[in-house]
Amino acid sequence: MNFYVDAYLAHNLGDDLFVKLLAELFPSVRFTVNYYGKYSRVTFGENENVLFPLYSLPRRLLNRLHIYDYINDAKRLSKEFDGFILLGGSIFREESYWNDVYHQRRSVIEAFRKENKPVFIVGSNFGPVQTQRFVDRYSELFQLCTDVCFRDTYSYQLFSTLPNVRIEKDVVFRYSLPKTEKKENLIGLAVIDPDHVPSISAKREIYKEVLVNTIKEYIGKGSRCRIFAFCRIEGDERIALELKDLLTESEKKQVEVVVYDGCVNSFVTALGECGLLIASRFHANILGLLADVKLLPLVYSEKTANMLRDSLFQGEIINIAEIDQNTKLSGEGHVHTFPVEEYKKSAERQFSAIKRYVSL
Repeated sequence: MNFYVDAYLAHNLGDDLFVKLLAELFPSVRFTVNYYGKYSRVTFGENENVLFPLYSLPRRLLNRLHIYDYINDAKRLSKEFDGFILLGGSIFREESYWNDVYHQRRSVIEAFRKENKPVFIVGSNFGPVQTQRFVDRYSELFQLCTDVCFRDTYSYQLFSTLPNVRIEKDVVFRYSLPKTEKKENLIGLAVIDPDHVPSISAKREIYKEVLVNTIKEYIGKGSRCRIFAFCRIEGDERIALELKDLLTESEKKQVEVVVYDGCVNSFVTALGECGLLIASRFHANILGLLADVKLLPLVYSEKTANMLRDSLFQGEIINIAEIDQNTKLSGEGHVHTFPVEEYKKSAERQFSAIKRYVSL
């Protein structure tokens, strides 16, 4: 059995984990991911059932010349594969080009349904939303799907009247972290480049200033710092290096920039060693919860706040859109107690509809 998987692959730790967890749960099923180009085998080297399509030069040329889009030919895909999986987190955003994305997705979904093949949406949240039209159009699309599973209450409630719509915990809650030894004097910062998020781009310099002041304060107390870049393509490494450049030479010796390079285990191990994690990335917050570290969410989107509220997080949540020069991040953070095994089982249920189909 071979599924066609529409996933966001940009060497982003969270999205890579989505694909890895899918592949590990169904080792006998092949998953062909819609990545146009070469993707590092470092990430999926152990997942032989994760496949990347090879497009010949003539087909790539036809695609680039807009003569024939073989790569996204919905009719071809629906005949070649046994089912379609739309896998990802923030994949339903009302941006300027949303209508084009919608029609492309709808054409693929309709083609698979015409062939009487299943369509699954796994692990997503819905929004940001600006108009009711956006919600209504996707309500029409979701009705065409076999199963839709959201990861937060807000998204689920928008479409809860649809019988094929469910809610479970985020897929990454199923991930089992490597065992690590905590270092209380090691402070982690999982950063994001505000330039990549239009709603907070104006806060870029203030964000840097607040983080630099925080790093300096912790170094002054005798701590070391690790700055984690979850996605190089989205600018995480760039802003991490900019932060380090704003430190003195002696301070720089106490700061390490850890960039995700496709090796999940080493990156997550480095994160799990931290005694405190100041987390801007969505999945940095989830990994922080799983690692049982003191967590201080410094969030850029309601999707992270919604996830934490759903998890009954009792600590402070700071929104980047609301910070100023006086914002202090030197608190103790919060160790959040939650039923880990229950969350893992819930996360696995994101794939329950696929499991039922594969078992037929």
